[in-house]
Formats: sequence, structure tokens, C-alpha cells
Amino acid sequence: MVLMTYAEAAVRAVAAEMAAHEDVVVLGEDVGRCGIFGQYKGLQERFGPQRVIDTPISEAAILGAGVGMALAGLRPVVEMRVVDFALCGMTRSSTRPPRTASWSAARAACPWWCACP
Repeated sequence: MVLMTYAEAAVRAVAAEMAAHEDVVVLGEDVGRCGIFGQYKGLQERFGPQRVIDTPISEAAILGAGVGMALAGLRPVVEMRVVDFALCGMTRSSTRPPRTASWSAARAACPWWCACP
């Protein structure tokens, strides 16, 4: 068994998915500068700022952008710095994806992942 930190495991997993799938993107505050725990170290250098996107401080906008990207066909990995502020965007993250699936008779998918350390 290989021992590694959460940050090391996260960057390996995200990098593997990004290498395998061109539609995987990462967005959030400071993700281009490694993230607050170093969990995105080296990703922006490897995949570029178009796929590892630093966002302004607006949790509702970050979550909304992630849902919009997923509905447009991308597979976003949305990083919230802390879960406390992620609650500001709860409407976008908890109601939009299932509502869209319901409204479209399950024809619209919303594949996204949100990390809340």
C-alpha cells in the first residue's frame, strides 16, 4: 500500500482524470496556486489556465459556474475553500442539477463534483 496525504491523493486523481478526459476542468479560489492544502499542485502548469481556473471570491458564482459548465457538457471539479461559505451557493448546487434533470425528462445530465474541505 502506498502512503500519501489527502492532498497528494487528490492531485493524482484529478490529474489522471484531466489527462484521460479533455472535458474535465477545475475551478475555485486559488486552485491555480495549488489550493489551500496543496491539493492542486502543478495542475495549472500541466493543463493550463483554461482548464484550472482561478475564480473570484464568490461561492454562489463558483457553484453556479460549475453547474452551468456541467449542463454545457464539461465535467467540472468545483473547489470550495471552506464548507461554511459554500452554503451561500446551496441553491445552485442542490436544486439546479436535479431540477434540470426533472425538467428535461432526464435528457440533460449535470455531471459535476464539488469538494468542500
